[in-house]
Amino acid sequence: MAAIGVVVLVHGAVLLTSYASRLRGTNGPLMIGYAAVMLLLQALSGAGMTTMGGSGPGSMNGGMADGGMMGESAISAGMGWDAGMVFLALLMLVSGGIMTRERDSTGM
Repeated sequence: MAAIGVVVLVHGAVLLTSYASRLRGTNGPLMIGYAAVMLLLQALSGAGMTTMGGSGPGSMNGGMADGGMMGESAISAGMGWDAGMVFLALLMLVSGGIMTRERDSTGM
């Protein structure tokens, strides 16, 4: 998730430079791609297939030395969905769709 965040921030910074006009046709599809990756990561996290916060030696969640989930309750173990990230991804998905549709309708 951190990697996609860095890519999104770099893309946003590039849009503030003179290179923004060169990226005009790719902004919508890029935004849709970012949103899809974010939603996929949230779905995997919600299903318990990834650990976004990490668990291992030195983490706040405890270690996995005995094969169990030390430091996590049964309730918090399955709570991988982050409503803010899901909302942001959906907003980016809609925004990317609008940008792509406008690009197609204006002929750019």
